[in-house]
Amino acid sequence: IQKSTVAVSTLERLHDIIVSTFTSNTTYTLDEIDACLSLVNIPEFLAEGTAITNLLYPDRVVIGHIKGNIHSQRASTTMCAFYSNIISQDKIVQLDSTSSEMTKLIANAFLAQRISSINSLTELCELTNANVHTISNAVGSDKRIGKRYLKASMGFGGSCFKKDILSLIFLLNSMNMTI
Repeated sequence: IQKSTVAVSTLERLHDIIVSTFTSNTTYTLDEIDACLSLVNIPEFLAEGTAITNLLYPDRVVIGHIKGNIHSQRASTTMCAFYSNIISQDKIVQLDSTSSEMTKLIANAFLAQRISSINSLTELCELTNANVHTISNAVGSDKRIGKRYLKASMGFGGSCFKKDILSLIFLLNSMNMTI
């Protein structure tokens, strides 16, 4: 089970490296290796200050398996069964590993964007004598937006947001895309 935030396609590359190492040094077949090697990606969605609560009461659990790999898909199904004993089934999201890895990066990018947006509007509020705190509370009361991550501050902290945004930028650049 791979839990850390990683670059997109890491689980597939890890699988390929392990299979390549074993097939070059043993007489095991690919299917025999895969039968013993059931890789899944289950990224953590933990926030500083609320990590234990996030772990015990997650909004969702994302479980990724390697596309086309029956053993990885079985492991994913096993993990879904495990988590369904802890949280409701509707909070379990089963995806391919590339999508699960991308989900983590994009979720952090969205959160960082919310924080950056309210922070950038602080200057406008100061110039117009508006109160950014009461505005963020009013804007956050819209159910489509929500109140979380709308507290104006000096920036966003933690180790993940910047790293994950840079990872997305690298991925976009490597595919000749821009944002």
